[in-house]
Amino acid sequence: MTRISSQKSDNAALLLADIGGTNARFGVRDGRGRIRFLMSVPTKEIKSLACTLKRLCEGSPQHLSGIALGAAGPVRNGRVTLTNAAVSIAAKDVAALTGIERVLLVNDLAAVGRAIPHVRKHELRSVVSGVPTPHAPKVIVAPGTGLGHAVLVPGKFRSWNAVAGEGGHCRFPISVLSEESALQGLHSLHPSTWEELLSGRGLAAIYRTKSRGRKDLVPEQITRWALEGNETACAAVWAFSYLLGSFTQQMVLVAGGRAGCFIGGGLVPGLGVLFKKEAFRRGFYAGQFERGYVAGIPVHLIITQLAAFRGLAALFDEVHS
Repeated sequence: MTRISSQKSDNAALLLADIGGTNARFGVRDGRGRIRFLMSVPTKEIKSLACTLKRLCEGSPQHLSGIALGAAGPVRNGRVTLTNAAVSIAAKDVAALTGIERVLLVNDLAAVGRAIPHVRKHELRSVVSGVPTPHAPKVIVAPGTGLGHAVLVPGKFRSWNAVAGEGGHCRFPISVLSEESALQGLHSLHPSTWEELLSGRGLAAIYRTKSRGRKDLVPEQITRWALEGNETACAAVWAFSYLLGSFTQQMVLVAGGRAGCFIGGGLVPGLGVLFKKEAFRRGFYAGQFERGYVAGIPVHLIITQLAAFRGLAALFDEVHS
């Protein structure tokens, strides 16, 4: 359980939902500002997200002041369709079905980004050491079912504004695969976007290409084989780690993210000790100009499972304060 400061005074609870391409996670912030995890279900098993939220509202022992939703897809006119799952939701539909007027719907990476000021030191793991530049943007990248991206921009009076982007769908520069001999065999994948390599299916594609093996793999199988010492699985994780470093560098260049980078999503924490920090650093520092620009910028891995919930609560308070 964790506590986040609340600007509200009605002591009502807030229902929180983090809807990803693979899993949908639900939590609640009680009237005292404490955030608690409720449950997680596979996203593909949700027939109606609005109905699921209605059941949670009806089963809540506390009066709910609102609902804050983060979803893995671009939000347009109060509606989002998940990029990697057949789920669509509109804020007005949730409000109509649950009877709760205050419904916030944002991109899930905007929520993770907004949570960064509330993440504690023990909830981070250092990937690249450095010192953040004050009053500069922070960059968040999140490989999982897809590849999320956001920028945290400093505002007035020590405030922060989270801006979610679709960096994962940027065109992949094929020249990156010529930077390291361990990557050159990946040309046959003909990746057109970063997400095709830096996601669960991307890790599987990297392994499949290196092993010339089966197509129906999931990241958990590759992780298990790597833990068992399988050389091809370890090589696939090395390539993935390098490419994630390269992508993170590119996002820093675009956003001017000199205040630091944060890696979220479920894929890298799932790799655990298998994640190759040295490979990440090689990708992060590749290129003469690029290396000079990113030098000294710290990179951290977010290991808390509550980051998105904290960000959703903070964003809801900002909108409804």
